[in-house]
Amino acid sequence: MGIKGYLALGAASYLFFLLASFPASLVWSWLAIPPETLVLEEISGTPWSGRAARVVVAHFEMGPLQWRLRTDSLWHLAPQVDLTLAGGENLHLRGSVKGEPEMILTLQDLVFSSPLSSLSPLLVRIPVDLTGQLDFQIKQLAINREGRIIAIKADGTLNDLAVGIPWDKALGGYAMEAVLGIDGEVLIHIKDIEGVVRTALVLKIHPDGRYLLRGSLRAGKNMDDSLANLLKQWIGFERNKTLPVRAEGHLGGFM
Repeated sequence: MGIKGYLALGAASYLFFLLASFPASLVWSWLAIPPETLVLEEISGTPWSGRAARVVVAHFEMGPLQWRLRTDSLWHLAPQVDLTLAGGENLHLRGSVKGEPEMILTLQDLVFSSPLSSLSPLLVRIPVDLTGQLDFQIKQLAINREGRIIAIKADGTLNDLAVGIPWDKALGGYAMEAVLGIDGEVLIHIKDIEGVVRTALVLKIHPDGRYLLRGSLRAGKNMDDSLANLLKQWIGFERNKTLPVRAEGHLGGFM
């Protein structure tokens, strides 16, 4: 090997060393993501394998995050990163993010599990004490370069739901399934599993953040008189009738 060959090999080795040891914290600062959307603190490691000791999403603390790039995915020009998040109170998330050559971002096999008590500050703005267990799995979620969802396949369950205030009795279990609508909106079907309140609800989320919840509620066989009377006073729920539901707004109002 001549001098030029050794110089080229040395330059390539140095470049590889720089890429392999490039700090993830510097890359994160370049992205300039607004802190009200996402915050990563105490970042260590590299973009290929690293850790953030604290993750905050929309002012809600999620816990530490770890990531690892699958090096074999680079040969297919579709880098894939495995993610693991383990927060307090048994809040867990794991899965992978994959970049496609067509500039499509795909989340797959993403599993989220958390007690509702951990999510109360994010889900509601009134002083209630949500309890229950939320388990959700995103089998596939594809987002194009415009930020629009072009494919989604997900489902989950909400078990032993209770609100605490104004009542503390469990409302039963509920199943959810997310699919993509014909106009690019996400449709989440919510159905009860022997719930105290029987549900037939569909939550439609538009690409611009607008949402529409519609469907109906009716009494389940396990509803007692005290809960029936409370729901009648609170939302006009009649035990022997079906209550139509329609609520709309913008998801930005929750953040």
